[in-house]
This record gives sequence, C-alpha cells and structure tokens, in this order.
Amino acid sequence: MCPHLSRRCFLKSTAAGAVSLGAFAAWAERLTAATASSGAAAKPKVRVGKIYLGNPHPGWPSFTVDLDAEMKRFEEGIAKVAPALADVEFVEAGLVRDEVQLAQAKEKFKDTTGILVLQLTMGILPQVKSLLELGLPVMVFTVPYAGHEWHTIAGLQREGKLIDVLPSSRFEDIAVAIRPFRAIQRLK
Repeated sequence: MCPHLSRRCFLKSTAAGAVSLGAFAAWAERLTAATASSGAAAKPKVRVGKIYLGNPHPGWPSFTVDLDAEMKRFEEGIAKVAPALADVEFVEAGLVRDEVQLAQAKEKFKDTTGILVLQLTMGILPQVKSLLELGLPVMVFTVPYAGHEWHTIAGLQREGKLIDVLPSSRFEDIAVAIRPFRAIQRLK
C-alpha cells in the first residue's frame, strides 16, 4: 500500500479492487449455477395461514357486503403478485363465518410460521383475538373502508400479542405483509 494516498495510488487500488470484485462475482455465479444444477435442497417455503374474516352485515359503510365477491377480488389481486409470493405456501382456511370454521382454521394453522388475516369488513376483532391464542404472529391486511380494527392493534401489542396491521389499497403490499414471516423462517 502507498504511505501517502496520491491520485495514482488511489486509482491503482480502486482498479485492483474492481478486478477482485469481478473475479469474486464470477466465482459466486459459477458456484450458484453448480449448486442449482447439482439438485441441492431448495429453501423450504414459508408456511403462512391465510384466512378471510368478515361480517355479511357490518353496518358501515354499507349494510350488506357480498363476502364471496370481496374474497374473489382479493384472490385476483393476490394472483397478480404471485411471483413475489413464490416462496410462500399458503395454508388456506377460506372465508370463516362462524366459531366452528374458526376452530378448524386454528387446527390447520398450528404448523405455520404465521397467520395472514385478510379483513373484509368490520367486526372481526373477536376472531383475531381467538387466532392470537395460538401464539403465532398475526398480520392483518386491510383495505380502505373494510373496518377499523387497525386501531386496536397497538393495545394488543402492549399486551404482548404478536400482531401487526398493514392497511393498504394495493394488493402488491400483501408481499410486504409476508416479510416478517419470511424473516422468522430464515431465523429458524
């Protein structure tokens, strides 16, 4: 190394670093290709419970809501972002309308990393609290005018519950909502 940093010394060092970095990148690319072609075990998918919660007569902003149509709208939005969710295996619970279906969903979710709640209407807080009994992290994804349960999340967090909310009008943000579950999976 040069005792005093001159322009010439700086350029030599930078050029040497660039050559080294290029060689390392080429080596890493060959290693990745060799690993992929050797049939090395792929990373396991992140298992995420997916549940739709809603009330057919929420009272606001409309007296009735076609829950099946809303669920279909969400599914179309999720299908558009499927490439961003390629590493996710959803454990489907579908639309839960009563306590029996909720109990069945909770049984399915026991072997998941977390639960994605897709809020369709107001009035889902009791079901969300029931899901929290599993001790799994819960992410509530809510679109505008679906409800106001988002304001209760901070209180549940203060109680030590593993819950967060992502309010958004963009279905692409479902991939963002899954990020904490990916992090948990990687840390295992």
